[in-house]
Amino acid sequence: MRIVPPLIMAATCFAWMVLYLGACEKRNYRTAFFYKLFAGLCFLLIGLHLANGSRYAVLVCVGLGCGLLGDELLVLQSLRPEQPRRFFALGGLAFSVGHGLYILAACVRHARFVPTLILFAVFLASSLVYLKTQRFQAGSLQSACHCYIGIVAMMAAAALSSALNAGGKQFVMALGGLLFLLSDNVMLSLNFGDENTKAADIAALTSYYLAQLLIAASI
Repeated sequence: MRIVPPLIMAATCFAWMVLYLGACEKRNYRTAFFYKLFAGLCFLLIGLHLANGSRYAVLVCVGLGCGLLGDELLVLQSLRPEQPRRFFALGGLAFSVGHGLYILAACVRHARFVPTLILFAVFLASSLVYLKTQRFQAGSLQSACHCYIGIVAMMAAAALSSALNAGGKQFVMALGGLLFLLSDNVMLSLNFGDENTKAADIAALTSYYLAQLLIAASI
């Protein structure tokens, strides 16, 4: 029955996500701030529920907390329109720290250096090609965004390398890492490229929450 609370939390997470999207559509960003907070608490609570005191669990749970912080900083872009890039950069920094912790967690679960490096090169090249096709232009944040997507590519690569070596629950984390890479590519294009449809926004957010929920479930 240990699986029941995480399933309830996952369903609740997506319910909050739907409410968040509705609030954003109405430009009610104060309410959206809290909806996104509640959605993020769901994946954090799953991680804490499954945590067993191992180094892997600690690294993943702190990483989930960084993701929650990053979420709220990004929402502040809309609440503080005079400083949007400041909050975008701070949110990206919080997520970067979280991804760094996920990379360390994958290393704890036996990610191998050479496979990780090969996968990283493939994922980063694919991301840069996608962003180029979307005419990605972030101005003064261009280099920072490229560095960020590199960190996400490394996280996805380390997670998949760990899964190929250790198997088991690491395939859950690997799927989460790949979804995170997909989500962040689309999100960067939504913010600074040609991707501006509602469907793309929903896809980016859905894949993001799936990613965090899967990473939490990998504990």
